[in-house]
Amino acid sequence: MFGDVLRVWGRYSPDRFLLRLWVLLLLPSVVHLIAWLVLTALDPGHAALRSLPVFGGATLAWVAISVAVRGRWPLLNWGDAGRITDHLLAMSALTTMRQLYLLGCYCLLGISVLAKGPPGLAVVGAVGVFHVVLRHRWCALYDGAFELKRGALVMLGTFLPWHVAMYMKDGVRFIDEYVFNHIFNRAAIGVDNSPGTFEYYTSQLGHGMWLWAALLPAAVGAAILRSRTDTREGRVRFTIALWAIAGVAFFSLVQTKFHHYILPAVPALGILVAFFLDDLIARRDRLHPIFAMIGIAIALLVCRDLMHEPERWIEMFVFRYDRPWPGAEPWQIDPSDGFLALGIAAAIAIAIAATRWRRLGVVCLGGVGLAICVWSLQVYMPVAGTHWGMRDAVRAYYDQRTIYGERRVYFGLGELYDDWHDAGDRWTFETHIPETLQVGQPMTLRLQVNKVNDERMMEQEIALGRASTRSSIRWSRRARRRAKSARGRRSASSMQIA
Repeated sequence: MFGDVLRVWGRYSPDRFLLRLWVLLLLPSVVHLIAWLVLTALDPGHAALRSLPVFGGATLAWVAISVAVRGRWPLLNWGDAGRITDHLLAMSALTTMRQLYLLGCYCLLGISVLAKGPPGLAVVGAVGVFHVVLRHRWCALYDGAFELKRGALVMLGTFLPWHVAMYMKDGVRFIDEYVFNHIFNRAAIGVDNSPGTFEYYTSQLGHGMWLWAALLPAAVGAAILRSRTDTREGRVRFTIALWAIAGVAFFSLVQTKFHHYILPAVPALGILVAFFLDDLIARRDRLHPIFAMIGIAIALLVCRDLMHEPERWIEMFVFRYDRPWPGAEPWQIDPSDGFLALGIAAAIAIAIAATRWRRLGVVCLGGVGLAICVWSLQVYMPVAGTHWGMRDAVRAYYDQRTIYGERRVYFGLGELYDDWHDAGDRWTFETHIPETLQVGQPMTLRLQVNKVNDERMMEQEIALGRASTRSSIRWSRRARRRAKSARGRRSASSMQIA
């Protein structure tokens, strides 16, 4: 009985009728949208109201045509619209692992929205659109081969609860900050003073993917030429190429640019290079001398940049771009010799890969890439991290920190005797104990005995307006200041008497 009720509800539910009506009025809605865009460009003031008669007229004309010429959809046909609506709302049973993989992908997309907002979803959406358009997968899209309906529900169930909770907590301010400032403004206007065009990411990819960035022109060209749709390997190459191109294009169009924004496209670029190296090993392809010269030029240019500006690597992990590289003693660091050696080795490896000993060249490229990785992690990053990181500073603090206890300064042994001759076994003093005191931390007790004739530093409280500060003044300067103050008071008194 419960199933019968649900079956009737599913057949006559309001959402089904609304979707059916939308299918019928699809063409008038498109006409209305075009009219609204045109009127907005001409007169933004009342574009919405002026476009309503256009929508009504298009709807009446569409109804008249459908009555005069009875046919199949897209003409106005309630039965065809019902069948299309039933197909759009229907979901097939989960019977293959491919469907589960797709649902897992949608779940990860929902998590990416929680992590960084819509950019990850936009990249995958762009790849999906080009995949359907370029491979003519319209029938598969209509038949539900991509699990879009279930995927949308999975993504909403993943990221929507947090957004609802944040809206309930902060209200309209959350919408203003999250949607308008951090999504629309970052994409269309640019925030955080990060100007630049697509060339900004070319330098970041060159420095971050050295040496593999030198092989990207050849790898992208080979991926486009060898992409096929009749084999599984060709389809995979085609999808990876779409991923790389769409990712770089999307983040280049976004107006706000930071070095880490391009990271979603880096795996695709690396996979393209791996495909190209695999083709070289299997002798399915070769590195053309022109591409080899381009690769050598890229490797040497990146080498020159890193030799003269070695901070470009460490700046990929921080946001302090104004900190100079330590180039003066005693903190001077000069990694230019290492960069030069790696750049020369990279150029030689690329040149070998362009000869008939291409397999040896691939081995050399792998060795140079491994050398760059090891040298950057074991040599460059430790010395650069000493100046850009806080580890050494925090370590020195914990090694040298003490609790300030008491400091006594005596001028001559006589003062020391007067203060300590009747102290006994216990000496008490007042000090400040921090709230974070831990058992075992040292406390500094300093007793300093100077000569009787040594210059003394005296503390004096000076009032500056409503605030006061305590400063240390030498005894001789204090005496001179008292003399000047006395002369000033005498001058003021004489002026009043006159």
